[in-house]
Amino acid sequence: PRTNSVPDLYVFRTVMKNATREVLVPKAAPRHVPNELLVRLKPGTDADALAKLLGAKITGRNDKLGLYRLLFNNASATDAALGQLKGNSDVAAVDYNYYFDPPPPIQALSSAPIAPLSLQLNPPGDSGKVIVGLIDMNVQSLGAQLDKFILPQLNVAGDVSASTDITHGTAMAYNILTAIAQASGGGSSVQIQPVDVYGSSPTTISWIVALGIQAAVDHGANILNLSLGSSGDNSVLDGVVKLALADNIVIFGAAGNAPVDAPTYPGAIPGVHDVTALGLPGQLAPYANFWSGDNMALPGTGYVYYGGTPYVVQGTSTATAFASGIYAGTLGSTTMNQSQILGAMQTK
Repeated sequence: PRTNSVPDLYVFRTVMKNATREVLVPKAAPRHVPNELLVRLKPGTDADALAKLLGAKITGRNDKLGLYRLLFNNASATDAALGQLKGNSDVAAVDYNYYFDPPPPIQALSSAPIAPLSLQLNPPGDSGKVIVGLIDMNVQSLGAQLDKFILPQLNVAGDVSASTDITHGTAMAYNILTAIAQASGGGSSVQIQPVDVYGSSPTTISWIVALGIQAAVDHGANILNLSLGSSGDNSVLDGVVKLALADNIVIFGAAGNAPVDAPTYPGAIPGVHDVTALGLPGQLAPYANFWSGDNMALPGTGYVYYGGTPYVVQGTSTATAFASGIYAGTLGSTTMNQSQILGAMQTK
């Protein structure tokens, strides 16, 4: 156990200082929802006719983007359809519907080394707004002062869990605001657009994350915080991310909390700024994933006050929230442009 932080696990025979070998977690094969495929069709393609031809049922759709969620009777039919669709000229992308990793735990503390956050909202103007789309769990109330920064929540995953326990989304919103305060000097016009992609589930899937990203973009977000990840690279989700990037939206994605030297998605999608975590200045955290595509690292430990109780949350998701907050806070309070801010973040 460690004071005011999450515990570490050491295995040793004699004394703890001899536990010198780091135990790495082997990379697991990506898990996907049984009997489901996600498909993105080219304009003018009849999705219903295609589903009927394949013997599939459309269980989700976004006709504007040509995105469809297909359900098949069994695994063999799913795999056969995947092969057929990959060779179909009307199909822009097709893939399995991958599960995302559960978010890291949040631990209550008796006290925290920092005081509760104080941040004043400078009313945003009619134009030039800076809005961070937080694609995560439900964001709960952070108190009257900080709630001013939170726009009405969007839900794309169904009913939200009624639990009063602090959610990962709440912790990430607090960490984003913490970094905004540091970057802006205590007052900012930046706002957060929360999008719940978990509902009452402890995890989420590629389809819902894609819908969440598009919902944030449709509601004006010009920065996206993706403090979540999967080892499965879904080409349909990739396409939605690339559409956001084409609109000049800056995206930060978590590198993952298993040090397996393997890409985590959507952080590893080209154009997304993937963020890993530091334990101490200049030192990669022992749990943090890192591969050659990583282009920035920030502290992986964040302290949160919720309902008057201090909490600690640790992971590359926290580092990602800090990255989004630093970028947004700087963009909203200085004359630096996008490339100048990102360049400074990558070097410093």
